[in-house]
Amino acid sequence: MPGSDDTAVIDLPGTYTVTLNDDDATVAGFTLNNADATFSASAQSLTINGPASFTAGVVSWTNSILTGSGSLLNDVTVSVLGNCSFSINSIVNNGTISLPGVHSLGVTGSGTTLTNLGSITLGSGSSLLVDCATFVNASKGVITNSGNSFAVRNNGTFQFDGGTLPPGSPAIYLQEANLIFGAGATGGGLIRAGGMNTLSGDIPSGITVQIGPGTVNNGNLVASGSLINSGVVALTSTFANAPIALTVSSGTLTNGTLGEINLNTGAAGGGARVIAAEFENVRELNVTSNSARLEKASVNHVNSGVINI
Repeated sequence: MPGSDDTAVIDLPGTYTVTLNDDDATVAGFTLNNADATFSASAQSLTINGPASFTAGVVSWTNSILTGSGSLLNDVTVSVLGNCSFSINSIVNNGTISLPGVHSLGVTGSGTTLTNLGSITLGSGSSLLVDCATFVNASKGVITNSGNSFAVRNNGTFQFDGGTLPPGSPAIYLQEANLIFGAGATGGGLIRAGGMNTLSGDIPSGITVQIGPGTVNNGNLVASGSLINSGVVALTSTFANAPIALTVSSGTLTNGTLGEINLNTGAAGGGARVIAAEFENVRELNVTSNSARLEKASVNHVNSGVINI
């Protein structure tokens, strides 16, 4: 195996498999560039501290760790098997990251960013956890989730710049995390925010954000500045007496010409449904909760749309 100052290169012609057998290997760079080659690891750890690319070939990653201060550009299919983690500084996925069965992948660490311009596929029973890291779904990125969960937690960040998210359960789930919508983002899917989470950017058409309780049976999605909702926002809960809020600390929450906001009782009933913001309703506000309210002092609320009670 090359040493910590070397770049490992797999590009010789032919059909073969290169297996990582050093459980604490460190390299300065890495290249996989042979369509007929397979790079595999099982119960291993690979540290990459420089530029890396999976340009052609196949990667099979089983119960293994990919870490380091480097950056990885992926254009191939990476199969994640068993329990794996990625904590390398940057991963840009143009290919496919696949969890084909009961497997799990952790994207971990405050310095780790995974940007998806390709495909993330979660098979039945699988899970992906973004823990204190950043996941960016770009305009061409597709997430297909037939698994148990895709969760972002512990001050992790989910940034939606476009693309396609799962349209229903299991959705993208945020718990004590940050939700960012990029400027001009287009696409669709469902995002669930449980517990205390932050929000930045306008909510685009095609996106549904459900705000619900977390582990302490309350929920609050907090934006620091003004925002426009062009999607669907639902405040709801399956827990009894769980207060749910959408808060704008400074500025105005505008429910725009394409927007819909629902203040729902939820399956279990009970608990306040609160819009804690200066509020302008241009399109549609639906209220089924008998504990719904606008809650912010010394502001003017404006309605030019429809309120259904």
